[in-house]
Amino acid sequence: MKRILLIITLLFVFSQTNAITFKENLLFASTMDGAHAIPAVTTSAKGIGSFMLNKDRNSIAVNISLAMLSGAPVNVSIYQGPEGTNGILFLDLTPYLSGNKLVTTITGTNVTANLAKYFNDDLYVLVTTAANPSGEIRGQIKLETDLNYVVDLNSMETIPMIMTSGAYGLGSFGLSMDNSELSFKIICKGLTGAITSAKLHAGTIGMVGPDVADLSAYINGNVITGSINPTSPLLSNLLAGEIYLNITTTMNPTGELRSQLENHKGLTFDGILDGAQMVPPVSTPAQGVCVIRFSPDLTTMYYDIVVEGVASSVDYCHLHIGNYGQPYNSTSVQVDFTSSIAGNRISGIKTNVTNINKGRLLTSNLALIVHTASYPQGEIRSQVVRYAREGLTMNLDGQQVVPSVSSTAYGSGIVSISRDEKNVRYNWLAGNLSAPPTDSYFKNNSVGQNGAVIYTMSSAMTVTGNNAFANGFWKVSDTPPFLPFHSAQFSADSVYIEISNSVYPNGEIRGQIYNDYVTTTVGIQNDLAKSDMMIYPNPSRGKIKISLSETVNKKVKVEVYDLIGQKIFNEEYFTGISSDLQLDLSNLPKGSYLLKVYNLDLFITKNIILQ
Repeated sequence: MKRILLIITLLFVFSQTNAITFKENLLFASTMDGAHAIPAVTTSAKGIGSFMLNKDRNSIAVNISLAMLSGAPVNVSIYQGPEGTNGILFLDLTPYLSGNKLVTTITGTNVTANLAKYFNDDLYVLVTTAANPSGEIRGQIKLETDLNYVVDLNSMETIPMIMTSGAYGLGSFGLSMDNSELSFKIICKGLTGAITSAKLHAGTIGMVGPDVADLSAYINGNVITGSINPTSPLLSNLLAGEIYLNITTTMNPTGELRSQLENHKGLTFDGILDGAQMVPPVSTPAQGVCVIRFSPDLTTMYYDIVVEGVASSVDYCHLHIGNYGQPYNSTSVQVDFTSSIAGNRISGIKTNVTNINKGRLLTSNLALIVHTASYPQGEIRSQVVRYAREGLTMNLDGQQVVPSVSSTAYGSGIVSISRDEKNVRYNWLAGNLSAPPTDSYFKNNSVGQNGAVIYTMSSAMTVTGNNAFANGFWKVSDTPPFLPFHSAQFSADSVYIEISNSVYPNGEIRGQIYNDYVTTTVGIQNDLAKSDMMIYPNPSRGKIKISLSETVNKKVKVEVYDLIGQKIFNEEYFTGISSDLQLDLSNLPKGSYLLKVYNLDLFITKNIILQ
């Protein structure tokens, strides 16, 4: 989507995530090794843990795989404590341990009363063995997220301090999880003159430090937007919380506005506002920056919005129901920020944000609208987009290979996708293979079907004996590149990982990758898959019947995807016990499709063929 002004183009591209299908579920992950144990242990042992928080935020599906330990695991527990310190026992998972695998569900107050511990990175997994009773491997449990840093620009932090200035500004920085890109959008207001420089410096409040990145080339009036590749000094200081932004003008050459880049734990969101995102578009030079975050316990919302160039006074500011590119629901204000308007800034705290509102934010279903006297229906708009990545999990075994393999090999892992669809992270562990693994792939197809290779991870594998571990990124800059349609394939649950070796060159273990909350993550086993549900005829000419069993809840959702992962059918049904659903897909072209049937937090997938 091209814009007349380059600045608007960059802002729009950075802020929007249109193709990715966000779910309300949130993924936490833990990578366990000996280096993080206290005291550190020299070992090749590894562990991978996935912790999927469901949409109601009252249950966590846990899947842990361990390999290369010095002996059988004696205890697997979650402890409370920050990284680098010994903590106190939070939850003993040992009763659910089976060999080197652990699958269970955490429920009740262990989740609801302790959300802040999860979002604060204040929990870790510790695995003990007979040889290492104080811990052989350990890993902090962390939200799969890119990092958001906010600058609250003011004249009180400048050196020397400017006591009489009314200038202010707001900026949002996004650091990609692979640390390769730092994107930013900044708006300044009330300056004494044009911005002469904008630089990032290493240092803390009250000190003057060396500049480590010059953003001056991205200045466009009072707006600064773009992205850079962070250098090592910038990255190390940023992660340590020791970077500040300094804005200079002719009258204040040492700095008229300054702020530390601050990263807050918990859920963070941002957006860039312009008239082009209104439906229909509004021709206006106005722009805005919005940052929203929740406290780690998810009870309090903090928001800050600064707008520039609006045609008249800001009269109202709301979060409305509305997907990107669609008209917003003008009668359904979800969160009202109007009482916080102070000129061109809207900031404050909300404590009455409902679970539904949080869910809509997580799925990018809320649009921020700034209403002015000149444009009472809205002058500028932005979709509010989360930094938490879309999380997916997989369980690896021989039963999923086609044809199935009788093997004692096992494994599991996670995948997460950035909101701008520039990269996918993979982190998996495979143990007890019949021979050292030689290849590992992402392949495209649904459960029970073989597919083509779309990406090779073999070079990222660390192989130790008959075990393997991989932690890396598939990026838009790779060959082949990671593209938005790959993201759609992951969202449609039509990508799997396959690991092969000399004994099983066509794959010894395989794992379908799911972005749904499933209370058990062994293959596709869940209550819905075990029910008496039938989908027939298949192949068909488009008329398909779904026969429901008595165990199925009354609300059922049905989705259909094509083979590149695009959702082409989406309907919800409210049905009585033991009734049937009739689908009419006769308008679709002949070919193969992926059918997904959801019921509560459970689902089943099936390939269908239309003749």
